[in-house]
Amino acid sequence: MPDHSAVSVPTRWPAARLRVLAAIFLASAGAAACPHPAVPSTPSPITQLPDTGSGTLAIVDVTVIVRPNEPALLHQTVVVTDGMITAVGPAASTAVPGSAVRIPGSGRFLMAGLTDMHVHVFDRDEFLLYLANGITTIRNLSGYAMHLAWRDSLAAGTIAGPRLVTSGPILDGDPPMRSTNTVLRDAAAAEAEVHREADAGYDLIKVYDDISPVAYRAVTAAAHRLGMRVAGHVPTPVGLATVLAPGGQDEIEHLEELLPYFDDGRSVTGLDSIAHAIAAAGVTVTPTLTVYASALAQATDWPSVQARPEMRYVNPATRAQWGWDQTAAARSGQPREVARYLRTTAFFQEQLLPALRRAGVTVLVGSDAPIATLVPGFALHDELLLLSAAGVSDQDVLTMATVNAAAATGAASHRGAVRVGHDADLLLLGADPRHGLAALKDRVGVIAAGRWYAQRELNRRLDALAAVYRVVGLYDTKVTRVEGNCPLGTEDAETEVTVGASPSVVLLRHGGTTYGGRLEDDGSFRMGERTVQVDGTDYHLAVEGRFRAEVLDARVTVTWGTAPACRVIVRWLGARRMG
Repeated sequence: MPDHSAVSVPTRWPAARLRVLAAIFLASAGAAACPHPAVPSTPSPITQLPDTGSGTLAIVDVTVIVRPNEPALLHQTVVVTDGMITAVGPAASTAVPGSAVRIPGSGRFLMAGLTDMHVHVFDRDEFLLYLANGITTIRNLSGYAMHLAWRDSLAAGTIAGPRLVTSGPILDGDPPMRSTNTVLRDAAAAEAEVHREADAGYDLIKVYDDISPVAYRAVTAAAHRLGMRVAGHVPTPVGLATVLAPGGQDEIEHLEELLPYFDDGRSVTGLDSIAHAIAAAGVTVTPTLTVYASALAQATDWPSVQARPEMRYVNPATRAQWGWDQTAAARSGQPREVARYLRTTAFFQEQLLPALRRAGVTVLVGSDAPIATLVPGFALHDELLLLSAAGVSDQDVLTMATVNAAAATGAASHRGAVRVGHDADLLLLGADPRHGLAALKDRVGVIAAGRWYAQRELNRRLDALAAVYRVVGLYDTKVTRVEGNCPLGTEDAETEVTVGASPSVVLLRHGGTTYGGRLEDDGSFRMGERTVQVDGTDYHLAVEGRFRAEVLDARVTVTWGTAPACRVIVRWLGARRMG
């Protein structure tokens, strides 16, 4: 993470240029590419929602969807106290504490919040995107120490967002599929790593493509002894038979992991027998249909993918790491790409998923956001619709995203339903989602860990975040004025400004010196004067400015000497973002 304190100041600066670069702190991570950039220690002022407290709420005269496949309860009042549902009963007779915040429920529907069981979160602003989409739990499947800290902060309410369940680092073989995966070369190293992750507090273990059979068996045995679930891919050296054998892993991530057993979707030979073997082993499956559906969309209609409204909520640094602007256009319309994704997506939805369901396999819902074009929060709704298109009833889709998810995360006794004693992770809707999943987008508000977030406030924060993302980028600038009788001329004044969207900060760097300030919702920023001493000379710098309609107006003032012997004011007007 960059140091916001002054480090050193050179006696002269090179040629003038102002740069505003996309947020350097964070970038997204996905299944295909998952770097681990530095992480800010403070939340974005835009995405850090007002704390409504964990006191008492009452949703009055609401229709309660206890579980998606159970009859609804009409005209109910639900009381939430300190993050827990403490009363569910008829509106006419259920007492509402005088201190409660009353939320009108007439004509509305209350259900358990949604869970995205497969994400890779490396950007704290994404917590807002999940919450604003009614997602009250996410499961991160590439975890590090920062995720443990985030999990605790989210649970305590110091960060607004969903609950976070996280695996530890991805466990792989030698060589690993990605350099950031943890390499396990033998059984001893595998067992030691599982114990390390358990001691650190991770919730589950994730295995990957090239882990060896010896290390794999050591991982699953150690994890199960410690009461930890094992999820992941079907490792090539291990094979599906070992995955499904007694003591194997508990979950398979991605339907594409099964493609090698069906000639990449060209064959259905053995389909039902494999599905029944998965069911008999008690292994759950998270399809992540969005992954290949997104690839198909990129291959067939690239401009429409670019134009999706939710793309405005993607951190520019995430988009840069996707690399899709450079590669997707080249793939778009390629017959080989189109043919493969048409074949595989049809195989998933028309053959493989129905076979798994016929066999009784437990299915979970995950998006794999934010791999390329999958926007956190929004992608889960895409996944729900793809499941529906595959013939899954609306009630069953909702069950997968609530009841099944709670069971898979060890929370069946206190999450996934609207019942007394359950955690207050709830979604208040304007229509009944059991009769049309579109109702999930008719959100009145979200209750996460007992805290109420009105949808209008969530939407306002999303708009503010999008406004910040519109101004981060590379700016082509021009020095318009230098004031003061100083030896430092226009050609000598170089300032590099980084506008970070997560958190929303402005870093100004002169040579080796970095100064920080906060970017406000209105696009303005101001940094207090900083001082360092170099070779007996005090250098002082202050900066302020504002972004207006993607145009930067910045003013930098530099003074030095024991008294302000001279002052240089460098101002950029009309500094417009490039590209």
